[in-house]
Amino acid sequence: MAVCGGTHGNELAGVYLLRQNMRRKRKGSMVDPVTMVTVLTNPRAVQRCVRYTETDLNRCFTHTMLSAPVSDVTPYEVVRAQELNALLGPKGDSAAVDLLCDLHSSTANVGLCLIAHSDSDWICLHICKHLQARVTNVAQSSHKHGRELATIPVRYVHYDVPKCEAYTLHSVGKHGFAMEVGPQPHGVIRANVFTAMQEAVHLTLEWVRLFNSGTKEATLPSML
Repeated sequence: MAVCGGTHGNELAGVYLLRQNMRRKRKGSMVDPVTMVTVLTNPRAVQRCVRYTETDLNRCFTHTMLSAPVSDVTPYEVVRAQELNALLGPKGDSAAVDLLCDLHSSTANVGLCLIAHSDSDWICLHICKHLQARVTNVAQSSHKHGRELATIPVRYVHYDVPKCEAYTLHSVGKHGFAMEVGPQPHGVIRANVFTAMQEAVHLTLEWVRLFNSGTKEATLPSML
């Protein structure tokens, strides 16, 4: 599994979540329940706190752009997309990462959304169902302690583009989705948005662990 952040360099919740996880791993205080690769996808844009430096990285994962020849004038994000495809893919290949979660934040009041290119990807649908059930429980418990997760909705958004034609980073994985949380202004980080994303990633890893262990809870038919 791969968890990516910083695809848009001014969407900071995912960036800070990855940095937190990396610090914990270095200190040995974090043990992943599943094998997980974390990738800061657009480090130049993150450093400048801008959406992108030359072109939108999250529009660079078509087969045409991934196979385009690279020269001195090729935009940085196109080069970076090819590097990420080599690391996490290749797109459409059996060697691609099994599950790719790309972290985003939005200025819109979207709550917590999983955005996928299929309305029948059973893994993404099961993860969404797990989040819908568990985030509600966590939110109610957190609300008792004065935290701000109490009313966050969890939605599944089907972006109707065939995966073979998709241009997003999460289309590189065998299964994949963008996790988008909002509202949060660009270039800042809000505690409630960060906490919601942190909990959602944790619950995604929890579902994968349950599925890998053959636990019945993770293999129930989807009720979405």
